[in-house]
Amino acid sequence: MEHVLGFDLGTSYFKAVLVDRKGMCVGFGKRRTPKVSKGTVSTITPTAFWMALRGCAQDAMEQARVKPETIAGISYASQANTFALCGAHGKPITDLYVWTTVFDQQVDPSLKAFWQDPAFLETTGLGFDGPQMMLEKLLWLKKNQRPLWQQTGHIATISDYFVFELPGSWSSDPSTAYLL
Repeated sequence: MEHVLGFDLGTSYFKAVLVDRKGMCVGFGKRRTPKVSKGTVSTITPTAFWMALRGCAQDAMEQARVKPETIAGISYASQANTFALCGAHGKPITDLYVWTTVFDQQVDPSLKAFWQDPAFLETTGLGFDGPQMMLEKLLWLKKNQRPLWQQTGHIATISDYFVFELPGSWSSDPSTAYLL
């Protein structure tokens, strides 16, 4: 029997669900999202990210009494504005910055204009802007963390990072890419 393993990469919890061919949930696991907060900055180390996901998946498989080889596919849902900076080789050079991170309360005026463009709302469905948006954080890092920014070869949303690490190749999630 084949199964699909679904992950919810949430802000409070990471969850995994194992679903059979009939669409029935046969296993579930969850772990508190392993974020560390210092003031207005919340991060997740890559190691803690994978340990939490591995724990969720193991719990779901144990509950369902299935082996990993029965998994035919993996799906996910995520916090779209959580990201890491990666080097040219694809490995993270920063922890994942959780979407709730705010580096500066002042939003770049060019971004305000972009977010107020009707095409942005039509494409993304988002009717808001602010310092928690990934683009604002990226501009802040570019302006205020030059040496780090110069080492950056890839910007990976949490979804991009999740997908990259499984097969080892870059593939952007169009649903999160629209936000950028």
